[in-house]
Amino acid sequence: MTPPTLTLVANYESSKSAIASIARVSFDGGVEEVAQTEINAIASEWTVRSLVSVAEAESLNSFFEESAGSIPFYWNPQHGYQSTRKLFTCESWNIEYVGNSKCNVEITLKEWFGFLISDDDSEQILNLESGEAFRLDDNSNLSL
Repeated sequence: MTPPTLTLVANYESSKSAIASIARVSFDGGVEEVAQTEINAIASEWTVRSLVSVAEAESLNSFFEESAGSIPFYWNPQHGYQSTRKLFTCESWNIEYVGNSKCNVEITLKEWFGFLISDDDSEQILNLESGEAFRLDDNSNLSL
């Protein structure tokens, strides 16, 4: 089973931060050695802001409640213009109703590293950070 896909397009008020996972060792004489500590040494985090309809905001809320911050989903971080998609999780989101038909949404997406484990009956996702595996029951996509 494939992880679900979030098709929300980030507007130009959205922002990205990146964190490099490195180790530093200092030696006498001011010499320093720096090395990556993980295979995926750079993880990105996005704060995505968008103006959406009330129905879209309610769909987003349901989508994030179902994933509960632990089930990864695909998302294309490059404003929808690039074909590269990555796995993310969402632990926090905010929905602000700004009228009868529109909502401002702000979501924080963290890049997720793992892989699918497949057996004869089902597929699981393995979280490389925690070592936990869990099953995906839903193959639905969310389109906005």
